[in-house]
Amino acid sequence: MKTSACLSFALSLFLFCPNDRALGQPGQLFKLGSGKDVNRMPWRDSVYRFSQFQSAVVTYSNKFIHPASVCMNYNAYFEHMFLVDEKGDTLQLQYGPETRTIRMITLGDVDFLHDDRLGYIEVLSAGPVALGAKHNFVLVSTSRRVSVYDFRGERADYVREYKKDVEYFFIGRDNTVYPAFPPTMSKLFPAHKEAIKTFIDDHRINFKQEKDLLLLVDFCNAKATRPLYDTSELFFWPNGKNLSQLPWRKGVYRFTNFVEGRISYADNVSPRSVAALNYNRFTRKMMWIGPGNDTLSVDEAGNIRAVQLDSVLYHREPVRGQYLEVLMRGPVSLGVLETLRLMNRDLEREQLSAAGTIAYPKPQLGDRIYKKNVTYYFIDGSGNAYPATKDAALRLFRTHKKELSAYLHNNTIDYKNQSDLAALLSYCNLVLTKNH
Repeated sequence: MKTSACLSFALSLFLFCPNDRALGQPGQLFKLGSGKDVNRMPWRDSVYRFSQFQSAVVTYSNKFIHPASVCMNYNAYFEHMFLVDEKGDTLQLQYGPETRTIRMITLGDVDFLHDDRLGYIEVLSAGPVALGAKHNFVLVSTSRRVSVYDFRGERADYVREYKKDVEYFFIGRDNTVYPAFPPTMSKLFPAHKEAIKTFIDDHRINFKQEKDLLLLVDFCNAKATRPLYDTSELFFWPNGKNLSQLPWRKGVYRFTNFVEGRISYADNVSPRSVAALNYNRFTRKMMWIGPGNDTLSVDEAGNIRAVQLDSVLYHREPVRGQYLEVLMRGPVSLGVLETLRLMNRDLEREQLSAAGTIAYPKPQLGDRIYKKNVTYYFIDGSGNAYPATKDAALRLFRTHKKELSAYLHNNTIDYKNQSDLAALLSYCNLVLTKNH
């Protein structure tokens, strides 16, 4: 049996596919005796990816697709492609000037991406970012006590045992191959870094399990192919314009009109009623209508603790002085910080992350684009506020960490979703603290 040959696609050869072959089972050990050739072992057919050789289509890096009809199979032991010639001999597709330009080999309906460093990577899913797998044989033991380099098919005077293994990779939009590690997805989808980290943690993604990785890839691709930001809620501020000239200027306020409010202070200072108050998302300040109908920010020198606007309560957290709208009250309350966030860089990153599939406005020099932004907080009994995260929940309810961990395991929490956070705090406040 020949083990290598240069494949010349200039020849129009008629090649046939041999009969079906039996595959080895996952976890099975394959013993290679002293001085033995793998091609003469009873399990020699188990080295192939497919039970029979497949009709192959070769695509080159210049997108040329060769019309020659050949049958190939991927050999996991040699980590290479093999073909069958017109005589029925099995030949290894040898690297050369022509084969180095191969970009893809399709066996049947399965694509194998050719990477100069890694060899042939089986494509397991569709893009924009795909999951890839490299099948190989791993040396698990030898009859010698010293570490011996395996030359893949070279005869050696020691017994070797192998097992089948799979390495997983992420394949980027430009067909660049990356190891399947957690930081890789954040690099490929920079606009969704936090969402990806939360998804990995909540679903306990095992980066050595194909089903877990497919779940992660599907999640990331879905994020990239739908708008991260609703363009109908983006506020465009052209260079040189004054805020008062913009049609969306009233959108900076929590309420359409200024409303009657009541300001409460710490240190036993008496509350103060104000006829016209409103929260400004842009300045993150409480505003009031002063003398001469001027819009002014509330003087915060009096150590404001809370502001009641109509039926809405605002808690002023003591560290940064931010006004958090209280959405749910309890031993630990749920609050939200509403702001107008500058989105120029985020939109640029999202456009790249989405591979141009989503049309976002492209500002000129000096233009600004804003979006209403909400950040949720947990507020403890002392008025301290913590960004709503899993770690914060476990810290605030540390005396019930076991029960809370079980709840989090059974319920997927989106820490940017008000309903999920309200359900979490309802459980914590009512169930975990009922005996205290």
